[in-house]
Amino acid sequence: MQPDEDRGYLFAEGQFDLGRDFQLEFDIKTVSDNAYIADYSLPDLDRLRSEVTLTKAARDSLLRAALTNFKTLRDSEQQDLIPSNIGEVYYQKRYFPTSVGGETRMTLEAHGHNRTSGVEGNQTTANGRDQGRLTADLDWRRSWRMASGLQIKWELGAAVDGFSTYDDSYYSQRSSRLTPRSALTLNLPMSKFDSSGATQFFEPLVQLGWSNVIGDDAARDESNFVEFDQGNLLSLSRFPASDAREDGLSLAYGFNWARYTKTGWQAYATVGQVLRQNADSRFTKSSGLGGTSSDLLLAGQLKFGDGMALTARGLLNDSLNFSKAEVRGDWYRDQVAVSGSYLWLGTDPDENRSEETSEIWFDGSYELSASWKASANLRYDISDARATRAGLGLAYSNECVTVDLSVNRRYTSTTSVEPSTDFGFTISMNGFSVNNGSKQYRRSCRQS
Repeated sequence: MQPDEDRGYLFAEGQFDLGRDFQLEFDIKTVSDNAYIADYSLPDLDRLRSEVTLTKAARDSLLRAALTNFKTLRDSEQQDLIPSNIGEVYYQKRYFPTSVGGETRMTLEAHGHNRTSGVEGNQTTANGRDQGRLTADLDWRRSWRMASGLQIKWELGAAVDGFSTYDDSYYSQRSSRLTPRSALTLNLPMSKFDSSGATQFFEPLVQLGWSNVIGDDAARDESNFVEFDQGNLLSLSRFPASDAREDGLSLAYGFNWARYTKTGWQAYATVGQVLRQNADSRFTKSSGLGGTSSDLLLAGQLKFGDGMALTARGLLNDSLNFSKAEVRGDWYRDQVAVSGSYLWLGTDPDENRSEETSEIWFDGSYELSASWKASANLRYDISDARATRAGLGLAYSNECVTVDLSVNRRYTSTTSVEPSTDFGFTISMNGFSVNNGSKQYRRSCRQS
């Protein structure tokens, strides 16, 4: 408890149609103190993101403006050292020129973020660095399908980035750069029918890409963490934002495979790798993109007709060790709903991970009858050989009322949160609202 202090939280969402295809949305999350979410079993968040967005989407254009605020609940972070206030404007327009064919995209971006600290940043530490960025990007792409089935795609473009950097002793206050780029992609989709009636698809693909970053160095605040997956295998830059761009000649190759059977089960797989002329030191150890040869991307999924699915993704390095691996399973059938995940992450000092991470999540429920449902959840840290969270629940529901009983145990502790066991009792009047408790009784037992 917090003696002599008021405690509370506010989670609010809203959406408004302003007319002329404009949509206004807001998602607000705020709490009185860092321990409130854990104490009252609210959604398991370690950062609170509040955002207001204005969007207008059409067939050939997109406008999005957003104001975002972050509040950290992590003991390892200081609020005044994270980019807590962020403003962004994104506009893209597509054209279809008849003279050269294909599609042309014009993109304009404005981004700015602020840290409340006044401590100057440097080459290795952001401290209180503030930054603004303006980006203009022009891109043309076209594809051809040959008689043999071979698909050829060509992309040609250039981007101009301008930066304003404040509260930093290393980077210039004003900097700019130009990045021309081009890529040629070949893929050959193929299919066949088995004697069993199943359909198989196989698509080998290869991309030769080039980009040349010309200009000044700028602080990389938006693209510190990079994920290598199926979505960016054929990207010319795998950094998540435009403050960083890949440079040089690269070759990406791989294949997609799928099989569909008459009995209802399906299988998908993607394998890929990226080769570079020069290594890029900005990629972290566990990103899978370091060196001149990336880790081998492996991804797959199995779906069965009885509501069961298994999804896996991993990055396999040249020592035949996984730098990242994730497996997720789901089973939904009649009265049973079960889902679970396994995650393994290798050490990576650049991502503030000095030890390996290995965890299992489990969540399941079983309908005992038309009115009664039992549930359970577990989060287990394999690296530390201990559970971090566990819970049991029992719910009764009819057309008028829902009664929910639960017990949850949190085993971890921080400077603001201690291990505790939480007992929940919720009554919801279904005639007036859905899953909106009109009466709640809660008691918490804390271990000092």
